Amino acid sequence: MASQRNQTNKISKIRNDGGMVFYDEENIEKGFTFHFKETSKSSDPKKINELAELVKGSLDDEMREIMNKDLTKEEVKEALFQMHPLKALRPDSTPGPFYQKFWRIVGDDVKKWH
Repeated sequence: MASQRNQTNKISKIRNDGGMVFYDEENIEKGFTFHFKETSKSSDPKKINELAELVKGSLDDEMREIMNKDLTKEEVKEALFQMHPLKALRPDSTPGPFYQKFWRIVGDDVKKWH
């Protein structure tokens, strides 16, 4: 069953924006990496309108209300303390352990950034 699940979950090919199809694992990985780097850049991400269209209408009124609420300092702290030790808040940013260790000093400032 595990082998069958592995085959079901395996991505065997991808097509890039230029229409080229890749079948090998290395190029599939590179394709995904490139795509997500391009679509998640912190300033002026490419194709943001296309990405927004994908989720447009996906949220009902209750979900929208929840998403529009300001985060509490406790929620920000909880998220930071769940971060992987080698991850950062944004590119070229300080890793999570810094904020975890010095939360009592920087917590108020971090809350302002959200």
